[in-house]
Parts: sequence; C-alpha cells; structure tokens
Amino acid sequence: LRGANRAFIEQHLPHLLELLRGSLDEALAEADTVIVTKRWPGLEDLARRLQSHQRVVDLVGGGDELEALGSERYAGIGW
Repeated sequence: LRGANRAFIEQHLPHLLELLRGSLDEALAEADTVIVTKRWPGLEDLARRLQSHQRVVDLVGGGDELEALGSERYAGIGW
C-alpha cells in the first residue's frame, strides 16, 4: 500500500495492516475458512495446500479441484 490508499487505511482502518500476511502460505496457516474472490495463476493448487479442517467459499468458480473437496468443505456460490 502506498500514497492515498495507505493514508486512508492508516486513518480509518488501522487494524487492517495487522491482519495482512506476506504470502498465501502464511495466510493459510492461520485460516479456518478461505474465501476465493478472484482467479489467479495457481488457484488450481489451492486444494492441495489446504489442511483437512479448512473450508472454502468459492465466489468465482475455482475449478474441479476445489469442488472435489466435497460439500462439507466446499461451497461454490454466485457463479
């Protein structure tokens, strides 16, 4: 974050910077639920990176690998 965006965050959402992580692996290590809001290169590998207790809410249609997690761990909505 830089410039006006950073200033806005620091003024109105100062706790947000504490919640951000430097990598996907760092974020996944602390997550119970993963919400997929955008397709990105490597999305197809997400299912393999998840721990057995983690659930996925998929808002973009992330693919067969995510759907294969089953209804207990995967919810695809809005697509």
